[in-house]
Amino acid sequence: MIKIHRMNTRNIALISLFSAIIFMEKIIIPAPYDKMVTVFIQITLLMLGYLTMGLSGSFFISVLSGTLLAFVRSEFLLMTLSLSVTYGVLLGLSAELLKVKSGASINFRRLILSSTISSVIVGSIGMALTMVLGLIPVSWSLFAIMLVAGVVQGALGGYVAGILWRRYLIKMYS
Repeated sequence: MIKIHRMNTRNIALISLFSAIIFMEKIIIPAPYDKMVTVFIQITLLMLGYLTMGLSGSFFISVLSGTLLAFVRSEFLLMTLSLSVTYGVLLGLSAELLKVKSGASINFRRLILSSTISSVIVGSIGMALTMVLGLIPVSWSLFAIMLVAGVVQGALGGYVAGILWRRYLIKMYS
């Protein structure tokens, strides 16, 4: 069963902080190249949002960060917001389906698998969309590089989120 946590001041502050960090790191590097570098930070923060607040955490972080990015990338408003929200929802749902969290404990392998699957799916959709819309030339080598970067960053982001959860956050949220 999907558990939705109630929003308290700490959760709202965490959603705001994580969304602001994702927004800042995304505007430093121009799209679509930001996907090769910044997914690691985004997946780590989205997964921490899921671990601390459940499905609502990754969802609200993705909605807020996507909205902030949509204001900066107004010409791609719909694509930016929809991919961001898809990422948060897909991550939360895959984590729920894989039963990543049981009480305060987490299954590291499932957590890494969930973050990797989400990164690969959303990254592939984003790359395909940008190629189909003609925003970047169709390049299968670039697509392969982005796919590999998505796998590596998704796995590393999930791993780092798991480490941060076990070392620091489990005490506050259990």
